[in-house]
Amino acid sequence: MPFYLKDQYPILSGEVTEPRKGIWHAQFNIDGPDPIIGELTHFIIYDTRWDGRITRGGVYAGQRYVYIEGGKGDLRGILPAKDYQQQPVRIPCQDILSKFNMSLATVNDSVVNQRLTTWVRSQAAASNQLSQLVSHFGDYYWRILPDSTFRVFNNEQNYAQKIFTEFTDYQLMNFDPVWKKYEIALGG
Repeated sequence: MPFYLKDQYPILSGEVTEPRKGIWHAQFNIDGPDPIIGELTHFIIYDTRWDGRITRGGVYAGQRYVYIEGGKGDLRGILPAKDYQQQPVRIPCQDILSKFNMSLATVNDSVVNQRLTTWVRSQAAASNQLSQLVSHFGDYYWRILPDSTFRVFNNEQNYAQKIFTEFTDYQLMNFDPVWKKYEIALGG
């Protein structure tokens, strides 16, 4: 069964990495024209649709490849400083994410509903601003989910691990239990 990037380009091989913290990324060898950098794309693994954007691509060693990062925008972008008074955490989160056409996951996380008495966002990369914001209340971190939404997690809570069932078309190459990082090889 062939796999396709954005339902157009056959995926010949590759891997997907979903780190415990931060942004997931994937690299695929594809069959088709050069990918367009910055273009939004998607692929499906085990009935999970992964939405992201192409950040690199071209030809290397005679094979066409594409590198995809989760999210609709580049969270490395610098945003100006801003002051928030008496707001729930979700307001500055949404403010930062909206600059990159992204949104919060629909899951009702307790930390995003907590109220800030005051928080000053320093001029920095959006990813750093988000890390500072969610760690304000303790041992929390954020991750971009496969659907390109943003979610906050508590470092002390043990979340259920999603283990992929191995079919002949997929192979789990490596799983790091500390970082909860999966590397998956795809084959057609």
